[in-house]
Amino acid sequence: MVDTSLDKKISKATVRLKTSDNVYIGTGILYFQDNFIDKIYVLTASHCLFEDGDKFQNLRNDIVIDILKSDFSGYEAIKVKTNDKLLFTSEKKDVALLVLEKKDVEKISGTVPLMSCVKERGNSNNFITKGFPKATFGEEIAVFYPT
Repeated sequence: MVDTSLDKKISKATVRLKTSDNVYIGTGILYFQDNFIDKIYVLTASHCLFEDGDKFQNLRNDIVIDILKSDFSGYEAIKVKTNDKLLFTSEKKDVALLVLEKKDVEKISGTVPLMSCVKERGNSNNFITKGFPKATFGEEIAVFYPT
C-alpha cells in the first residue's frame, strides 16, 4: 500500500531541469536539511548540465528548474547559474548540485520536506521514485515502485 503523504512529499521534492529555451534535459531532487539555513540544493546528474552530455566538455551557463507549486496545480521556473566546482565530470561520479535560495523555492512550493542523505545501504521492502522521462518529453512526472 502506498502512503499518499510520502507520495506528495516526493512530488514536491522532484524537479524538472530544462535549458533556457525550454528543452527538457533531466530530473533533480530538492535536498534540504535544517543546517542548510537559507539554501536548498538540487541533486542531479552532471551530464544533464552539459550540452554534450557525458563527454563533460561544454557546461551550460544556466539551467531552468521547474518546481511544483504548493497547490499541485503546475510548475514554476527558477533559473540558476551552473557552478563547475559543484559537479563531477566522470561517468563513475555523475553527480552535480545546483544551489537555490530557500525563500525563492518556498514562495513556489511552500515548505520543502527535509531529506536525509543515505550513507549506507539498508533494507527496504518498498519505496517510490519519480522523475520526468524523456519518453514524455518531460511533460509528465512518472512514478516507479521498485522492489
